[in-house]
Amino acid sequence: MDNESIELFLESIGEGRYKDLFKKNEIELELLMQLSESHLTQTLTKLGLKLGTQMKILEKIEAVKKKGM
Repeated sequence: MDNESIELFLESIGEGRYKDLFKKNEIELELLMQLSESHLTQTLTKLGLKLGTQMKILEKIEAVKKKGM
């Protein structure tokens, strides 16, 4: 996960269609991994992501953190 890009991360959860949105807003994977759950949820909501997509992202990040990035 260390060198994984936001594009690969989003594609891994079936949400690759949002890669341009994240790039446009200068949100890299490293930043997402550092945010608290509250800040992450706020950020994803501000980006206009639907609840299902937000849940996928939150679950993937939690799983990665448990593995120890």
